Formats: sequence, C-alpha cells, structure tokens
Amino acid sequence: MNKRNLLKIAAIAGLATLVMTEPAFAQETAGGNWWDPVVSFLELLAEGFGKIFAIALGLGLVVYGGWAAFTGRLDPQRGIMMVIGGILVTAGPAIASGLLGVLK
Repeated sequence: MNKRNLLKIAAIAGLATLVMTEPAFAQETAGGNWWDPVVSFLELLAEGFGKIFAIALGLGLVVYGGWAAFTGRLDPQRGIMMVIGGILVTAGPAIASGLLGVLK
C-alpha cells in the first residue's frame, strides 16, 4: 500500500465519519452547542494524562538519578531532555485547555 492509497482511505474514512455523526452534532445539547461535550471530554482527558505523565516522569527522574549515582554514569543530555519533557507534560494541559477554551 503506497502513500497515495493510504491518503485516499484516510480521506474517505474521515468523510464517512463526518456524514454519520453530523445528525448527532446537529441536535441541541444542554449548552446549546454541539461541541460542548467534545470540548469537556478533551479537557478532562488532557488533565488526566497531564497528571499521570507528570507523576511517571517524576518517578523516572528519581530512578534515573539513582541509577546514575549507583553506576557513576550521568548523561547530562538525557537528563536535560527528561526535564524538558516534564515541563511540556506539565504545561500541556494548560495549553490544551486554553486552546479549547476559545470554543466555549
């Protein structure tokens, strides 16, 4: 399967999904906008993933520091990349909710 066929399949699947879900989107929801449930779900998802990954990354940094102290091999580039990843994981939910807040 080449790239062109894959792109056609993705476009057809996207259009089919849009056609099938359009009547559901057109219905009136509690807030009056069809995107309110989608936005609230994505905000909840971003918040949860942010917390889970921040905890996992914090534990990873502790384990990496312990391993580096035990073996005597500390790779600064790897540690810096883990810290940058932690910053992105922590700031990600705030950025996502800010972007999704435009729809509300």
